[in-house]
Amino acid sequence: MTECIYRSVREGRRGPLELVEEKDSVRVQVLAENHFSPSRLTQYAFSIDKDLWLPVAIEESTPDGTLERTIYFRNLSVNVGVPDSAFELGRE
Repeated sequence: MTECIYRSVREGRRGPLELVEEKDSVRVQVLAENHFSPSRLTQYAFSIDKDLWLPVAIEESTPDGTLERTIYFRNLSVNVGVPDSAFELGRE
């Protein structure tokens, strides 16, 4: 997900970047190439949770503002106690 946000605000951006602070989140709004169809422009609004600093919602609209879909991410958690050993390669 963070790759899509990065692409939308960097090389895929086709308009100004707008940051809006809301009660529990920061909203990043930008007109950019569509993630799945680069020839199409999409107005993205990424909502980033202020506590977790993870995306909690994405709104996709047409350039004229017609909402096409909203994606929500729920029950997000960080530092869930996965031991470092889970990421080590086995030794022979």
